[in-house]
Amino acid sequence: MMSLFLLCLCSFLAVGTLAFKPTIGQGDDPSMYTHESITLEGVERAAAKFLTSSGQLNTAKTDPKDIFKEYFGSDTNSYKEYQKRGKEFAAAVMKVYRTYHTNPEYTVNSERIAEADSLVQATRLEIASILSSGPLNDAKMNIMVDKVGKCLMIIQSFYSNTNWIEMMVNGGETYLNFGTLDAFNVKVAAPGTVTCRNCDDTVASSCNNNLLVHDRLTSGYLYGQLHYPKPTADPLATEGKCSHGGVNDFGKNTAATGGINKETPDWTWSPHAHLHNISGLTAVRATEAFFIDATTGFLRGVNTAIMKNIFKLKRVTHELTMGFVIDVTGSMANDIRSVKETLIGKLSAAIGTQNEPTKYVLSTFSDPANLTTVNATADGNEMIRWIERLTVDGGGDCPEFALSGVRAAINASDPYSKIYIATDADAKDENMTDLAIKEATAKHITLEFILTGNCSGSSRRRRDVLQPQTRGSAFETLALSTNGSVHLIDHTDVTAVLDTILEKDFPSSEAIIDYFVRTTSDNDTMDIIVDSDAAVLVITIKGPYVLSQALLALPNGKLSICPTSI
Repeated sequence: MMSLFLLCLCSFLAVGTLAFKPTIGQGDDPSMYTHESITLEGVERAAAKFLTSSGQLNTAKTDPKDIFKEYFGSDTNSYKEYQKRGKEFAAAVMKVYRTYHTNPEYTVNSERIAEADSLVQATRLEIASILSSGPLNDAKMNIMVDKVGKCLMIIQSFYSNTNWIEMMVNGGETYLNFGTLDAFNVKVAAPGTVTCRNCDDTVASSCNNNLLVHDRLTSGYLYGQLHYPKPTADPLATEGKCSHGGVNDFGKNTAATGGINKETPDWTWSPHAHLHNISGLTAVRATEAFFIDATTGFLRGVNTAIMKNIFKLKRVTHELTMGFVIDVTGSMANDIRSVKETLIGKLSAAIGTQNEPTKYVLSTFSDPANLTTVNATADGNEMIRWIERLTVDGGGDCPEFALSGVRAAINASDPYSKIYIATDADAKDENMTDLAIKEATAKHITLEFILTGNCSGSSRRRRDVLQPQTRGSAFETLALSTNGSVHLIDHTDVTAVLDTILEKDFPSSEAIIDYFVRTTSDNDTMDIIVDSDAAVLVITIKGPYVLSQALLALPNGKLSICPTSI
């Protein structure tokens, strides 16, 4: 049985690495190009190019990640859907790899280059048929994604397994005609043409210059694939058809020995490992071009709505509320200072940016329930003033009427909003949990809880809740039901955690570069140092005095009179 097992294991390993690796494995160089990483980056580039070239986003940014950050803004759910589509394309490529790894027309080995080109052409026609067959429903989309994966597997393998990269004087050029209906205008080495000289791929870099053909395409033969063995050569010959190469190519020791694959940056697997990075980058560019190149991309001419559907670039356009529910009982004295400072800083940074909420809601609760307050405004500065005036009082016992405050905020908020709740006590009014869930889910509102304590672990006097629930806490139930979270933290972590949560949901495009506290007895001038890369400078002056204008002196000596608002 042991010998049989070893035989089966060797049979599996014989095909080894056949193209770029499907994904990063244990012990692999994390910077290595794989079919997964190439597809994800290529799709990202294509989608970003669509946004900027189609007028969907007017931006000076060029990095795809910056483009998507600006496009989706605080709409993290839509951004995750977009990322999911990229992963679907990558999964489709890896599925093809697993299914057809022994077929050189998919891995572009054994000089089956023209056949691979024809296979991509035929699949592209099938994709075009899907796109022209009416609305692109989920079933059609799934079929199309699989067919795109088939094409990308072959196209990416073209750059790792043929000598195209070696033929390019400057390196990195894509062959846009590969797999299109345009003429395949590059010669492929004839069956009788020797293409490589022998090299020892057990020695690093010894195969770097083993190619004999530089004006036509060739690719290596890999032991265990279809259309193997490679054309025979005299055992004593020093030249022959190229091997694929690597530790699992058991045919690499027949002329021409060695190999030419560029699949990994490790020369024990890839005799042309020195070209791995440029072949991977070129495969990324070819992946992008397959989608969206102006002359060869399969999506050229497709309308904007379909393009956004294919890349999942739909955004939620609802007006968003930034809502806060704050426990103002006495035990929150330390926490309230951190909450106020963090909220004021975040609101100041968000005001005037593209991520500024359209509405602000502030709800407070204490005990009894009739002390619950709620206010709503579209003015961020007014919200700041409300927060500045927050004080704590009472609350010697525990729990509090938290859900009264939560429900007040839900009712005052717009649909698809986020509400953040800060407290150190359990909810006395847990009997309202189901009602709060119903109200929140009806408006698609997400609830985020920042908890610095509870009644069981608190020094505050414990009181019975109204009709306590037998399931998890009211906060846990509410968070789970609204796709929110519960953050159980120490008092000292309030600032860091709240800042992180708010930055994720309402990212600001400005940074506070300095902050001054002045008294009326101080000199009325001050210097402000600004980075030369800053495009916008916002100066905010606040105080309990009347100031109608301020004088701003620029480094070039120019003076500007700036009106102020109190």
